[in-house]
Amino acid sequence: MAIVINGSGTVTGISVGGLPDDIVDSGTLASDALDSAVTINDSGADVDFRVEGSGEANALFVQGSDGNVGIGTDSPTTWKFDVRRADNDPVFGCTAPTSYTKTLATFQGDTDTADGTWEIMQGRNGGGRVMFMYDSGNIVNSNNSYGSLSDERIKQDIADASSQWEDIKALKIRKFKLKKAVNKDGAENTLYQIGVIAQEVEDAGMSGLVQEGKPSKEDVALHSDFGTIDGDGLFTEGEKIKEIKYSVLYMKAIKALQEAMDRIETLETKVTALENV
Repeated sequence: MAIVINGSGTVTGISVGGLPDDIVDSGTLASDALDSAVTINDSGADVDFRVEGSGEANALFVQGSDGNVGIGTDSPTTWKFDVRRADNDPVFGCTAPTSYTKTLATFQGDTDTADGTWEIMQGRNGGGRVMFMYDSGNIVNSNNSYGSLSDERIKQDIADASSQWEDIKALKIRKFKLKKAVNKDGAENTLYQIGVIAQEVEDAGMSGLVQEGKPSKEDVALHSDFGTIDGDGLFTEGEKIKEIKYSVLYMKAIKALQEAMDRIETLETKVTALENV
């Protein structure tokens, strides 16, 4: 049995005979007579709770079996809080993870746009939009500031970094096309990107720059190593997908640049001395 409250506020599928007359009138809850909390399903029975809107059968849905909450869906089985569009495509979902391998929240837009400029998420303050994420994966903010906690008082064992000259010299800077973009737009319409290849970074002795993450169902289409999908669409995870710590790589490059500047200044001093002989 489900508890249903329709758009007019009528309660059906639940006995209200034990409530005072000034609260219940012909099966309708008189909200102005309530002056304390209202509890639905206080006994904890496996009973679904649904609120209908004018054009939405599941304006709010609470699943009795597990307490999952849905908006626009009566089957919030994937997420603790599941928001769907009218065509049942997911918009937002979040869950309480039972381990660190779980995804806490997902923002999902429509299909990929041609130019990757559809906004999946926005951050705003009183003056308007200050941060947004495009469906291309780009994250943009209003002042181009991406920070990290860097106060001396939260750090210890502070010392000069060792030489990064050989590490940066060993890096292979590559251009490449993403398979996902090629599959969507074709090779001729896909732009090259520039960066490094995780496996090559490991081979160069910089495995500390590489970390591994969970592959997604969509990654299987790019390479079978990432898992399998059975006939029912069930995804079984395979090998991890490699990621690069670019923020660390940038700092290594800055250190190497400082070393190059020192060498250049030394050579300039020697050249000046020779010219003055």
